[in-house]
Amino acid sequence: MTATEPTVVPTDDQLREYAADLPDLYKDILAAYPFVNDARRDGDGVFESTLRNFLRNLGQIKPADMHWVLRSGPVGRHPYKFTRAIDEYTDDEFSAAVDRLIEYGFISPRVANGLGLLTPTPTGERLIEILAGKPESRRELPELPKPMWR
Repeated sequence: MTATEPTVVPTDDQLREYAADLPDLYKDILAAYPFVNDARRDGDGVFESTLRNFLRNLGQIKPADMHWVLRSGPVGRHPYKFTRAIDEYTDDEFSAAVDRLIEYGFISPRVANGLGLLTPTPTGERLIEILAGKPESRRELPELPKPMWR
């Protein structure tokens, strides 16, 4: 399976419109990226089994109707309400959904990095930010005065 990063880069408005029409399973898969690992940076991959297990384990959260996950960060927490759509699909169907995300250029092929990680493409990363929210940008650090002896 090969990713086909679009030759025409979509605008954020186009991605927001696309995200609004995504079936819940795809929304949950992509939105899970920032929640699987708080230390994850843009472009970091995640193993398919890690994504699948994270989404399946949300059912263990009590109370049963509470599926909000908060992402910790240096600026604050960003909630995302997972739909729990994964419960309707088998592991093979989940893998087929990942294959479709690869086919449409949102995730790089599993073998591209040699580790089997599912690494978002730049367009996929922007879609993840739209779905899961992006932490506010950090404040700019004040300039450090240059030492007089340099």
